[in-house]
Amino acid sequence: MSEMAKQILGRDERFVEIQAWASPSVWTDQMLKTLHRGVERGKWYSLSDKLMRKNNIMEAWEKVCSNKGKHGVDMVSIERYESELEYNNAKLLEELQDGRYDPSAVRRVEIPKGDGRKTRPLGIPTVRDRVVQTALKHVIEPIFDIDFSPYSFGFRPKLGCKDALRRVNELLKQGYLYVMDADIQSYFDTIPHEKLMSRVKEKIIDGKILDLIEQFLKANIFDGLKHWEPEEGTPQGGIISPLLANIYLDPFDHKMTEAGFEIVRYADDFLIMCKSKESAKKGIAQNAKVDESQWAETSSRKNANCRHDREVRVLRVSRIPFRENAKYTSH
Repeated sequence: MSEMAKQILGRDERFVEIQAWASPSVWTDQMLKTLHRGVERGKWYSLSDKLMRKNNIMEAWEKVCSNKGKHGVDMVSIERYESELEYNNAKLLEELQDGRYDPSAVRRVEIPKGDGRKTRPLGIPTVRDRVVQTALKHVIEPIFDIDFSPYSFGFRPKLGCKDALRRVNELLKQGYLYVMDADIQSYFDTIPHEKLMSRVKEKIIDGKILDLIEQFLKANIFDGLKHWEPEEGTPQGGIISPLLANIYLDPFDHKMTEAGFEIVRYADDFLIMCKSKESAKKGIAQNAKVDESQWAETSSRKNANCRHDREVRVLRVSRIPFRENAKYTSH
């Protein structure tokens, strides 16, 4: 089966899944049919009215409430927002409809990484901004997700680590035993806004939706006594940040696949799996060739080491011994 045929089949299969998780307050049967069929010229026009539906705001609030989370810079907690829920949601809706909505700054904190020795920055939007971001995500996520690479598993509805591991296991069984393993250092903090918005505009031309996304990207960041407007990046901790990160990296996934490489990506971590060390070296070279200007820095991790500042500095590829019925787990 050709790669194009696989993509078409994968799109159809993903559409079935999207029907199950797409927000019913936004995605009517007619809109879902349009999503599957495709819109004229591939661009969506009238979306802001879907964002501003009262039941969309309420559904978004329910998700924010269930996820708990800390207060933002305004010190308004989930409980405090809920104490005047009807008023707060109505005010939010009115501001969106009148064009007066303006996101608050993002409260930045440092949280421990998995190893406990280092920290990473986390941006915490206010509760009201989390409600709007969730409502926005309801509208735009299916539009992009349906065409995402089937080999991207991070921060996507009904996909996760187990699905990524399942693909790795399948490739190992097929003899793809040479693995380049890398991540993109400080990826969320270094996504260029202009290029990201260009990719969003490939599918959406509703000005109000585009303006809202840009507002969230440019929202001030408060870190203790310091505050600034970010020139790049999308804060880890923002509701729509993982989706925007996937939108930005999706062309990389497709270009690597079109070049004949087997990839597995989970957010800013990715594998290139090959049947020989020579193929793996070509994979690293192709990785550098795909779009060197889109990357910040690819940091060395685990089985392979390469840095993306217009040339590959180091290459180490590991061969994974495959054993039938062995279990390969995440770490």
